[in-house]
Order: sequence, then structure tokens, then C-alpha cells
Amino acid sequence: MQMLEKKLQPAQVLTSDAMGIPSEAKEAAAFAVMAYETMYRRPGNIPSATGAAHPVIMGSVTFPMKRQYNEEVLPITEKFNPKSDRIDEMSTLGLAQTINDEDRKAAGAVGTQIHQIAAAIDAISERMSHGGRLIYLGAGTSGRLGVLDASEMPPTYGVSPDLVIGRIAGGMEALIHAVEGAEDDPEGGRKHIEELNVNENDSIVGLSASGNAPYVIGGLDEAHRRGALTIAVGCNRKAKMAAHADIAILPKPGPEVISGSTRMKSGTAQKLVLNMLSTGVMIKQGKTYGNLMIDLEATNKKLIARKG
Repeated sequence: MQMLEKKLQPAQVLTSDAMGIPSEAKEAAAFAVMAYETMYRRPGNIPSATGAAHPVIMGSVTFPMKRQYNEEVLPITEKFNPKSDRIDEMSTLGLAQTINDEDRKAAGAVGTQIHQIAAAIDAISERMSHGGRLIYLGAGTSGRLGVLDASEMPPTYGVSPDLVIGRIAGGMEALIHAVEGAEDDPEGGRKHIEELNVNENDSIVGLSASGNAPYVIGGLDEAHRRGALTIAVGCNRKAKMAAHADIAILPKPGPEVISGSTRMKSGTAQKLVLNMLSTGVMIKQGKTYGNLMIDLEATNKKLIARKG
């Protein structure tokens, strides 16, 4: 202890007993510390204390995420991405380039779904011409993107805020703070559809990166029961919600740079889809002249200049 205290000054050296670590956990704690040092490529020994010839990195760490996942159990959105395996060791320029390279895949993935997107635009527009609404129903990042897209329609196209509507699992509180377990509740989705009094002229777009959120599936089922058009938008070709929708739009941008962080490529791909759906519908509804917005709400100096 005295030698370690001297070698590691000014760090404080405590025994495992002093830290309250039970004897049966000491070995596990030691290996955990060793693994931590190895992860950060730091030597895990003190030669002067152990008699080793020089400092060495102790062993190697194998991450379980490198397994090939069975997509029946976990979707591709949760899969390990080998392109970013060592992103924590990259230079800032390197990690930025890696993220950008992966982001480029989102647009290409959406491009494979153009026919489905066009079919959805026509179907939504037809129902909207008969008094229907476009309603987004999503969970997590996907839900936030739906609410965002809906909120942009009144100022951009001068439509009523009741024409394009966004709902998210957990309610509006979930826009700012995660509401744990909300996306796992199918009754939450059904309730939102009931509260909106959805009918046969409405179009419901279910949003879930994995395509498996029970909240979204519950909402799609209730919307279908009421005769509404149902559309599923996700980033997993094996999405469960596809079987609960009239039209499935399922781009496949692939595993995320940070495994499972579907706010990244999956979020980007879904935003591109929503851009096309809402913009396409507004064009079909006569809200543009050429590529100009004709019912723009000029609510600030920039928009006044644009409208002029």
C-alpha cells in the first residue's frame, strides 16, 4: 500500500474493504478496472510494483454488439455498424466524415421507396379532397419528426392546424422528455385515434424506426377499423407494422453510426419521407404555383420579403 501510495501520488489509494466491496466481488471489480483501462488503450500494470519489464495494455475487449444479430429478434436499426467500430479513437475530422458518409445512405434508401411514396401522396390527397386530414402517429424520434412536420404546414401553406396533425407516444411531454414505456402501449395509440375522432376520409401515417412500436400498431389498427387510410413509415424491411397498414414505406439506411441511435440515419430517412409526403400532398391540393408557396403566412420580416 505504501509503495502504491507513493507511486500514484496525489491519487488516494484505498483498499477494497475500505470501499465496502465484498470479498466475492473483488475479482470482478479488478477485471472491470482492467477492462476500462484496456478500452482506453492505457496500460493496466505498474512495472515498478509488479516487476514487469514495461507497461502493457492488458488483454483485449470483445464487444458483444459485433455479433450478427437475428433480425427476427432485433431489427437492423439496432445492428452493429463496422464502419464506426472505433469511432471513439478517430480524429474529430475522421468521426465527422464517418457520420457524413453514413448519412449519405439515407437519401439512397428513401429512393428505393419512391413508388410507395407516390402512391401514398395520391391516396392521402384524394381523401383530403373529401375533407380528410393527414395524421402522424409516432414514437420517440419518429414521433417528434411527425409533430415537427405537422407544425410546419400552417405557416408554410396557410392551412388550418387541424388539417395536418402530429401525435406522439407519451403525449406532448414526450417532445421534450422521454416518457418511459409509452411506445410499448398499444392502447395509447388507439386512444389518440379515438380522441381525434378519425374517420374514413382521414389518412394515418404510423412512424417507428424499427417498425415495431406497439403504440403505433395499436393506432394503425384502430384507424383501419374506422375505415381510414393507414400508412407505415419505418427503417426496417421486417417491420411488424407493415402488416397493419395499407401502404408500407420502408427505406433501409442500415445500422447507425452509434448502434441503436435511430435519431441519426433512420431519423434522417424518415424526415425525407415526411418531406415528400406533406409537400407532395400540398402541391396536389393546389398550394403552390410552380415552385412558389401561394398561401404563405407572412409572420416575420423574412417571410414578408419572401411573399412580396
